[in-house]
Amino acid sequence: MADTAPQQLTSDSELNNRYIQLLRHYDAEAIRYKRRLFTLWGVSMGLTWVPLMLAIAAMSQWIPTWSVRALQEVILPAAGLANSLVTVAQLVFMFRGRWLKYRAATERLRENCMRYRARLRPFNHDDAEKSFHIALDELEQEVGERQPFRLVDLIPWRYLIGLKPLPEKIRDELTHAPDEGLYPRCGDDFNATETTIILERLRNQQRWHLDKAGQYSRRYLALQAGVVLLGLASAGYGWLVGHDLAPLALFSTATLFLIAYREQMAYPALCLRYTRIADTLAQIEADYRTLLTHSPATTPLQRAEMLRDAAARVEQTLASEFQYWYFGVENVGSAASN
Repeated sequence: MADTAPQQLTSDSELNNRYIQLLRHYDAEAIRYKRRLFTLWGVSMGLTWVPLMLAIAAMSQWIPTWSVRALQEVILPAAGLANSLVTVAQLVFMFRGRWLKYRAATERLRENCMRYRARLRPFNHDDAEKSFHIALDELEQEVGERQPFRLVDLIPWRYLIGLKPLPEKIRDELTHAPDEGLYPRCGDDFNATETTIILERLRNQQRWHLDKAGQYSRRYLALQAGVVLLGLASAGYGWLVGHDLAPLALFSTATLFLIAYREQMAYPALCLRYTRIADTLAQIEADYRTLLTHSPATTPLQRAEMLRDAAARVEQTLASEFQYWYFGVENVGSAASN
């Protein structure tokens, strides 16, 4: 049987135009937020390193004596205060999370594009264009449209997860099915199978990831608070207490230590990643419950199939996280690109 001619995507097609527009928009947003993230980081480092080097130079008498007083009373305290404000801005504006969100959306679009062009699932049928439109709708809904500015948007909710209690349904310790051995296997007892997959695997891992995200959130907030307090201490000492250079240099050194430790441990990225996985697991359970609710007349075989589909999604979600750690591959796209 002769192969069918491949469907051509032209610049005039509505689907292709929509894809290109979304791709360029998400890519531009990712680049914009990454630049802002790096700009704030560079300003913070400059406001820490430069005052420290100036203090060392002044104590070593490498700069004119007449400039030392301005350094003690104006430059170093002002730099400490400015660094505190920059650190608060880093926490509030969450440029890292927004950069990764738009970069992930861009890579999702590119992946779907190649699946469409190569006729891979789910674009391997006659309704491929319709399926691609649906995929674009889902991605736009997930990314969300930019909302009008509100003061409440300045609250970094994602980084505050460590200050909130766990959801009630996963607050208690849950058995983890894989840690109990190979048996019993899921079989004819639907309730036992549901307990194994939903409670002992999905909810257990949702709780574990939220708990870890909370730990990283609290550590990140503590480090940010430390940087802010050191900046305020530097400003307060220079303007209100004394004018010795040694304490000001010590404040800058301690600030550098906290910043270096924060960047090395990558607490904000870990917090966002683990929260995202927990949210995905919660959505899998919600989708499964919705299917059961809207299909009350399904046969036991159909219910078992729904449960197997949910189990497959759970394992795919958790496996993608393992692949990130082991292979260094971002499961939502190449976060190392622009």
